Amino acid sequence: MTYRESVEPAVTKMKGFLLGLSVAWVLSCASFALSTHAKPMFNEYQPDFLNSLITNDMMAGVAAEQSHGRPTYCDSRYYKVLAGSAQGCNTNKNTRGEGETI
Repeated sequence: MTYRESVEPAVTKMKGFLLGLSVAWVLSCASFALSTHAKPMFNEYQPDFLNSLITNDMMAGVAAEQSHGRPTYCDSRYYKVLAGSAQGCNTNKNTRGEGETI
């Protein structure tokens, strides 16, 4: 009597909760695996892409438009270090004197 009245409902709820948690975990693992294998349309730092910009003016125009007038390396910490500094990455146009930001 005591098992059916007080323990069985709790065990049933726990089974349902654990089943739902297991399904959510499997779905999250599957979505993570799919998202890590997704490749971008183009990688702006890939040497093949950079070489194609030399000969393809239309693609170069699209790449320049997407960078909003900033050097491409501003979006990557690695390439920013390779470039030597973050020169040209500050988009704030309000300056006074010798580079002081207002």
